[in-house]
Amino acid sequence: MLASSVDGSSGLAFPPLNEEFKSPSQERVSSAFTGKLGLDYRHTFSNESMIAIEGGYQATRYSYAFDIVEADAVIPVVNQSGTVVGATQQIQDIHTDNFSFMGPYLSLTYYI
Repeated sequence: MLASSVDGSSGLAFPPLNEEFKSPSQERVSSAFTGKLGLDYRHTFSNESMIAIEGGYQATRYSYAFDIVEADAVIPVVNQSGTVVGATQQIQDIHTDNFSFMGPYLSLTYYI
């Protein structure tokens, strides 16, 4: 599981106007699925502590982990004297997407 707070922002800078907007902040919990294929070696010491070495290939997928904000920007309006008199930006849509990664891994863990 992945608990996160999603808060995106963007801005346009057309002097003398600076437009900025923020997407709605959202709290969410995303499910995570992990699969591993590899080798594991564990050694127990005389004091009952243990060391574990693990390596192999891992794939992890987080469902609905982040948002993609689609914004629309209107080109600024400039009057005859060259002064910017307007510029706007707005959120068109917000898509929630998944995140995944995969590749080799190596883990060394010491248990007391």
